[in-house]
Amino acid sequence: NKTGDLMARATNDLRAMRRLTGFGLMQAFTTVVMFAFALHFMLQISVPLTLLSLAPLPFVIIVMYSFIGKIHKLFNFIQEQFSTLTAKAQENFSGIRVIKSYVREDWEIDAFKKENVEYINRNISLAQVDAFLDATLDFLLGLSAIAVIWYGGRLVIHGKLSLGELVALFSYIAMLAWPMAAIGYLINMWQKAFAAAQRILNIMSQPADIADTAITDHSIAHLDGAIEFDHVTFRYPDAPRPALQDITFSVQQGQTIAVVGATGAGKSTLIHLLPRLIEANAGSIRIGGYDIRTIPLQVLRGHIGIVQQESFLFSDTLAGNIAFGVADADKDIISNAVEISQLKLDIDQFPDGLDTIIGERGITLSGGQKQRASISRAVIRKPTLLILDDALSAVDTYTEEEILNQIRPVMQECTTIIVAHRISTIRDADIILVLDNGKIIERGTHEELVQRRGTYHKMFERQRLEEHFKQLD
Repeated sequence: NKTGDLMARATNDLRAMRRLTGFGLMQAFTTVVMFAFALHFMLQISVPLTLLSLAPLPFVIIVMYSFIGKIHKLFNFIQEQFSTLTAKAQENFSGIRVIKSYVREDWEIDAFKKENVEYINRNISLAQVDAFLDATLDFLLGLSAIAVIWYGGRLVIHGKLSLGELVALFSYIAMLAWPMAAIGYLINMWQKAFAAAQRILNIMSQPADIADTAITDHSIAHLDGAIEFDHVTFRYPDAPRPALQDITFSVQQGQTIAVVGATGAGKSTLIHLLPRLIEANAGSIRIGGYDIRTIPLQVLRGHIGIVQQESFLFSDTLAGNIAFGVADADKDIISNAVEISQLKLDIDQFPDGLDTIIGERGITLSGGQKQRASISRAVIRKPTLLILDDALSAVDTYTEEEILNQIRPVMQECTTIIVAHRISTIRDADIILVLDNGKIIERGTHEELVQRRGTYHKMFERQRLEEHFKQLD
């Protein structure tokens, strides 16, 4: 589901349900009380006139029954289109810089207008049905009133009913008119709320992709950083081949393991398996001696600090982003994390320092600043397992070296997995895995892999040559 669609379900659909459970239930209660009150006194005045005034009720029910399905269907179409419209707006706001860069403003405006016109047309269709329904109900109630006037007048003329009783009866009929008309209004509201509830329940009833199960051992509370992959295979749905195939390796507590390879080799997939963001199709993964499927998710992820390839920051203060997920983080702890990530000099230039609001998705920060803020957010947790997914790609080589020097004391206290493209980032790792098409094709230390003169050696030589030409420039 698109973000905009979920937002529409959480706002517009909930609003329809709230109207029914609030105003709708109140009106239903009022309608029942008024109907019973008026009917009681009308029956005491004249049973025939009372029955005549109620004559339209079966027709009202028939009309409402014939319109229920149409109202439900039309409102569902409207909500679906509103979701499409919201998703389009959200996508345009998120990609505004790309739209401007490719001079696509007019095209996107036209596309939004097209979706908006469709939304308006669907609302008009529902409004037409509502108007026809209201007119039909008013017509039936009008016929009832004419019939009561005609027959009541005859009863008065023949002396079977006094004029005062007829006037009183009309007063009660006036009281009865709204409850009868409200039946259509309430059924209309009910159908809209029912359609909205179905859309919300379609989302809420979806089971979590990954959750604690019957095999989860809730007695597990602490983990060390030993990692073991045993013949692990993973394939994305509908993918032609596995993203990872028969991956086997082990890492001891406190070691640093690096993963390198070409784009699409499976590096990010491998590290996403550790916090169970995705689930392996075959094989097993153990952390601290436990199969990760038996570790409670909260415990497993609580021991992992991860810096994603694409740094995501919230529309909050810089301090709030760094301390995210750490309830007892004070300014000293945050400042220490900032020192480690080499972000302090940048923060000193911000008008409000750590209290600077960084905007949605950290829009006011550069790519390197966002990466370093994400590193601070990971190390402040004092994780058992630190994962850096190409976390230094947006900083220069000098800053990279400074960050690595600062982060080494942290890395010595935990197991670290580094995914990188630059050899300089991972040359000191205890183990280096070289992935290609989802398979481990080489493994060893930097020196061992260079001596083998394989894929890793080619990567190393190519990058060394690139650095040489940069220095010449």
